[in-house]
Amino acid sequence: MFEPPVNRTPLPRITRRQDPVVTRCRDIAAHTVNDDSVLLDGPHLVLDALRASVSIDLVLVTTVLLDTSSAEMREVLRLAREAGVEVVEGTAGVLDAASPVRTPSGMVAIARWAPASLDALWMPPPALV
Repeated sequence: MFEPPVNRTPLPRITRRQDPVVTRCRDIAAHTVNDDSVLLDGPHLVLDALRASVSIDLVLVTTVLLDTSSAEMREVLRLAREAGVEVVEGTAGVLDAASPVRTPSGMVAIARWAPASLDALWMPPPALV
């Protein structure tokens, strides 16, 4: 059955597997980057990170996932927009190249890793560690 296209705001689009964003994702996943970057894979993980105010530099998402307009996808886009996170659309091939997993979920994000101090793990009492 034919479904009309979803009306959504156009995003910057990556169509080449050799794009610098894809290369950066691969380098982070291969641990060849010596900074505090970490690659998140999957809408659920990206959504959890956004809800926890994790610093995210960029979200790369497939056209197919964008067009699903699921509640989870709408929430990711809303929170990313509110946090000033760049969201980029990519083809399925681009996401296949950017994601380190065998079956990519359709979304990856470049986030900043900031380990919590030991004291912070115990707050607020009674903390479950």
